[in-house]
Amino acid sequence: MRCVCVYVVGVRAHNSSPTLVHALNMLMSPLWSLAASQAITVVRRVKSKLLGTDFGTLSCTDGPLDVPTQIELLIGEAQSHFNLCQLYVGWNPFW
Repeated sequence: MRCVCVYVVGVRAHNSSPTLVHALNMLMSPLWSLAASQAITVVRRVKSKLLGTDFGTLSCTDGPLDVPTQIELLIGEAQSHFNLCQLYVGWNPFW
């Protein structure tokens, strides 16, 4: 599964321009109720994810993160007790 994630994110990062144009078109559609500033913020966030600069100071030290490192960090965040306990009411890692 991890190999599939690395491949998909790599393809998306390599072809980021069409993805960003599509995201911007969706966000600026009248069907979405986002203000222009919110849409720009969302597009910037998507762009930083595609470029590997989404993890703040960790990715700024040596430039953008490579795709396998991004996937490892995302999986780590998905498995962290702190994030899981916010997702499920009453979840406790010690039970």
